[in-house]
Amino acid sequence: MLLAIAAISSLVSFACAIYVGIQIYKEKGIVHALIAIICCQLYGFVWGWSSWQDSRKMQVMLIWTICILISLALNIMGAMQGQSISGGYTPTP
Repeated sequence: MLLAIAAISSLVSFACAIYVGIQIYKEKGIVHALIAIICCQLYGFVWGWSSWQDSRKMQVMLIWTICILISLALNIMGAMQGQSISGGYTPTP
């Protein structure tokens, strides 16, 4: 269940990254948009928070931030749950 919610959160996060990439394309061109979408989504994330004053665009950034935090938290919880089920880490000699 946690994995499914984390996957949905990651997909919504990627959709927000594409939206921000389109906005970057409109303002800065194709190279910056490709960097924001494909190479480094952190660039698009920082650009989005630093350059948007419009409330609709700010909502996209809030959704993106919340999805990143949800995905991060659920992936950590899923890893902890998987580790407790398997009995923890036991190194082999």
